[in-house]
Amino acid sequence: MPDKTFDEVKITDYECVIMPGTVDPLPALFDDKLISFLSSGKDSDVVYAAISSSPVLLAKAGVLKGKKFTAGFFMQMVDAFPFIEKQNFIHKGVVIDCNVITAIGMFFQAVCCGGAQ
Repeated sequence: MPDKTFDEVKITDYECVIMPGTVDPLPALFDDKLISFLSSGKDSDVVYAAISSSPVLLAKAGVLKGKKFTAGFFMQMVDAFPFIEKQNFIHKGVVIDCNVITAIGMFFQAVCCGGAQ
């Protein structure tokens, strides 16, 4: 259970933000407080770990700008949202670019077990 709101925390107070996927990321995509929270750490050392559909939230927050990434969402989303940099989408299970780790849901263990480079 959450015990703080976005107004009570700064993303830079954390070393890592882990974002699980969701079947329907659209409600979160239009949550301005969530997107602002994620965006506030984009030029910091915070590590973002986004699984499945959640990389779309990082894209909207500007965190993926210029970074290679993967995701477990339908490719139609790439065409529907101009903030997703299609040219940086890599068809791999896990992609690491600087402080951003993205993964398709079934491949998340590759990072935990040292399999991804």
